[in-house]
Amino acid sequence: MLPRFPAVTRCLSLAALLAAGPVAALEFPLPPPGDDVIGQVQVIKAKYEDTFADIGTANDLGYLEMVAANPGV
Repeated sequence: MLPRFPAVTRCLSLAALLAAGPVAALEFPLPPPGDDVIGQVQVIKAKYEDTFADIGTANDLGYLEMVAANPGV
């Protein structure tokens, strides 16, 4: 007879696998090659005292998004 702990672990693992079977993921179409804009273009007028981080925070953008949208800044 198998010890109780491994049997419970096997049952829980099997239940998790069966529950994960019907899970589906959302699929979004990719832009055509050479076109890397996703969403919409926004123009933001900044003041002298505005920092890069403040503008990103106010517009719900991360650092990498800001750098990708503003190369050389």
